[in-house]
Amino acid sequence: MKRIGFIFILALVVMAVHSCGDSKKAPVSIIFDTDMGCDYDDVGALTMLHALADSGEARILATVVCLQSLGQNIGTDVINHYYGRPDLPLGRPINGMSNDCEGTAAKWMAALDTHFPHRVRTIDDVPDAVEVYRRILAGEPDTSVVVVTVGALTNLSNLLQSPPDKYSPLDGKQLVAKKVKRLVAMAGTFPEGRESNASWDAPSSAIVFEQWTPPIIFSGWETGNEIVTGKRLRESGIQNTPAKEVYTICGEHQPRGRESWDQTAVLVAVRGTDRYFNTVKGWIKFEEDGSNSWQDDPNGNHEYLTWKMPVDELTKVIEDLMMHEPVTGQKTKRIPLIYSSDLYHPHGDPDDHYDLAMLNALDAFEVKAHIFDLSIPGRNPDEYGLAPLRQMAAIANKPLPPYAVGLRDALASPDDKGENQPQEYQKGVELVLKTLREADEKVTLFLIGSCRDFAAAYNREPELLKQKVAAVYVNAGNGPDGIQVEWNVFVDPQAYVCLMNSGLPIYWSPCFSKEEHTATPQEVAEQSTQAFNTYFVVPNQAELLKNTSNKVKNFFTYALSKSQEEPLQYLNRSPESLPETPRSMWCTAPFLHAAGWKIYAHNNHYIACPPEKAKTLGIADKEVAVYEYKNVLLTSTAAEESTSEQFGFAKGRNSPVFKGVFTDSDAPVKVFRYIHPEFNEIMVSVLANILGTN
Repeated sequence: MKRIGFIFILALVVMAVHSCGDSKKAPVSIIFDTDMGCDYDDVGALTMLHALADSGEARILATVVCLQSLGQNIGTDVINHYYGRPDLPLGRPINGMSNDCEGTAAKWMAALDTHFPHRVRTIDDVPDAVEVYRRILAGEPDTSVVVVTVGALTNLSNLLQSPPDKYSPLDGKQLVAKKVKRLVAMAGTFPEGRESNASWDAPSSAIVFEQWTPPIIFSGWETGNEIVTGKRLRESGIQNTPAKEVYTICGEHQPRGRESWDQTAVLVAVRGTDRYFNTVKGWIKFEEDGSNSWQDDPNGNHEYLTWKMPVDELTKVIEDLMMHEPVTGQKTKRIPLIYSSDLYHPHGDPDDHYDLAMLNALDAFEVKAHIFDLSIPGRNPDEYGLAPLRQMAAIANKPLPPYAVGLRDALASPDDKGENQPQEYQKGVELVLKTLREADEKVTLFLIGSCRDFAAAYNREPELLKQKVAAVYVNAGNGPDGIQVEWNVFVDPQAYVCLMNSGLPIYWSPCFSKEEHTATPQEVAEQSTQAFNTYFVVPNQAELLKNTSNKVKNFFTYALSKSQEEPLQYLNRSPESLPETPRSMWCTAPFLHAAGWKIYAHNNHYIACPPEKAKTLGIADKEVAVYEYKNVLLTSTAAEESTSEQFGFAKGRNSPVFKGVFTDSDAPVKVFRYIHPEFNEIMVSVLANILGTN
């Protein structure tokens, strides 16, 4: 009796363990291969996949497009961004098929492009799908990856035929056999027929069906054709999701909804068949004309779906997933930023244009306000840089941020509020204060000109800034010990003193030390004052920008040539050659720090990216320590007079003097110092990568 009781209890324990194991089942690792744009069930399918990822059932490794048309790749990127996964690897077939959609398809693809953020601007922004497949598969455990394809099989055919490379010594067939658990394909009609995904690139389909060794599950045309979805989503109270946008546009012509061919494939890829479908095992027989038939075989490596769950119940399962909204905190979070720049057109120094491009390429910030700093003496107020701001908004596919022109004259003292200056120059300070008052979270202030407008805002409402400012990046000055005679200080020394003594959390990024050069390795090792600056030199601007899009190239040629042509039309020209001259830069590292990006060694050069993306790329252990911000306690005075003419100003102009003491305790001011002797080379590599890939 005791023996029977023990066995019974043991059985209960085993059942409990298995039950717990099922509830914590590891997510299915998925690569999604789509013809996004040719039909809009792809939108529903990718939305479902993100819903399953948010629930912990799936882990999305990459999303690749089987076409090299720009719209399809943008649409995929939009959905990834919306669901908080902007860094998912994208891919497309090099020299593959294109499909420039017309009619309703073109309309909804344009709506996604216009209404939602994304990183893809040109087709050159999207790498070869085979490279993406090989890199991802090589880094995954054996027989762990499920590939789901809902378009032409071009990428999969190319993958099978790929040779060994830097990612794996295996050829494509060997790599697939080793790493892929199964393929789920929305392709074919069963038991026989002709379906578009299979027939569209029939030679590729034939190669995949014959040479793909892991199991293949076919979700045939006849399966998804019975499941009509979208009407419920369209009529729901959900707002501003890509899926609802698309299904609403298409609902004008298909009010009952759309067949759900691609959604069934995603559902099976993640959750399997048991709850939803029966299957028939055997082998697909594929003909040159793209038609297929079937050969039953209980030992076959292929299966196709047949009905199990009633259609209305399955429709509800799919629509519930299609109506998914981002989980709290999952949707891409950007850092609210007020940006002050002495950006002019024609330029005063084109480094401001590089900074604007960097700001947008990072895609880490939500620019709440752009303040045009009018600190350059002798410039006309109407020359502020609205033209480049408009151009960059068009390139980044973002609305023009709120902007205003700042104060015209230098502050008379550290506590000057600037209120006695003409009304037409008050809008910059007013916009800073208005933006902070309306902010529901703390805002970062970032300046690359004088401190004038931020200082005046602080003097007017110091408690507001102390309450609402997360950090102030001050790109100005000469380091923590000595006279401050750098340009951004010199044009408004009293504003500089005000901000540095404000008690606000300052990330001080001196532009120069005492001399205009980057520190030697010995000076870095000795923590010389020469290392307390952000200055570096791009040796060749044409080389730096060679991998940027045509519009970005035109953005810089427009600035560097001081063109007065219509700025937005200029972007669409054939790009002209860029100058091979050097360019001094200052703000790249502070931008990275403000964005929370790190620097990594990658493929014999350096890149910067969020730590989450570094994990995706498999380079999290390759982080390189390039710079730091050190706590420093400052004393300052504005009493010392300059003894020589500088920057066109006469002798006798007051210049602040700072004495700095470093401390291990937290301090309001943290000063930038680079700690890598190859700082210049690393920053050039990072800047080229960011501008060339975003």
